[in-house]
Amino acid sequence: MELQGGVYGESDAFTGWGEAQGAVVLMDNHFFTANKINDAFALISTDGHADVPVNYENQPVGKTNAQGYLLIAGVSAYYPAHYSINTLNLPADTRLKETGRRIALRRQSGFLVEFPLEQSRAASVILYNEQGQPLPLASLVLRPQNASAVVGYDGIVWLEDLESVTPLQAVTPDGTRCEATLTLAANPDHKLQTYGPLVCRSKAL
Repeated sequence: MELQGGVYGESDAFTGWGEAQGAVVLMDNHFFTANKINDAFALISTDGHADVPVNYENQPVGKTNAQGYLLIAGVSAYYPAHYSINTLNLPADTRLKETGRRIALRRQSGFLVEFPLEQSRAASVILYNEQGQPLPLASLVLRPQNASAVVGYDGIVWLEDLESVTPLQAVTPDGTRCEATLTLAANPDHKLQTYGPLVCRSKAL
C-alpha cells in the first residue's frame, strides 16, 4: 500500500490532501494490504505460526505475521508457481504434511495456500534390560496402531505420536520380549527430550 499526502497554503488558510494506492484483501477472515495487484495473489498460512520464512519460486519473499499469514501480491496467473516454507525455525516437535506446493491461479484471483502444522509428541527413549544393559541393536519397539521403531546404539529409540503415558513392548533380535512404560513430562518450550534409561522388564511368552 502506497500512501502520499501534503498541505499547502497560509497558516490560517491551508489545504491538505492525501491519497492511497494499492489493494485491500479480505481472506480467511483477515484483512491484508498490499501494493496494486495486477495479476493474481496468494495468501500463505502456517496455521498460526509467526515468523516462518516463505519462498515463492525458491526465492525468499518474507515471513509470516503474528497470525501466521503472508500475502504475496505479485503472482503470475496461469503459471504453476512453487510456494514453500522454511522449517528450520519451527519448534522441534512440529510435524508438517508438506513444505511445498505448486499452484496455478486464474487472472485477478487469489488463493489461500495452507501449510498445516501440528505438534507431535515425540522423544528419544533409552531402554535398558533388567541387567542394566542397553537393549541390543535392532531390537523392535512395538505399540498398538503405530509402526514399529528400531532400537539403535546404546539402547536409544526415537518414538513419535506419544501419549502422556505410553506402554512400550520391545522384542530383541533373539525373540526376548519385555515391557516398559513411558511417562512424558510437560514440554512448554517444544524442545527435543530424552527419557531414560527405562527398565524394560521381561515378559513371559
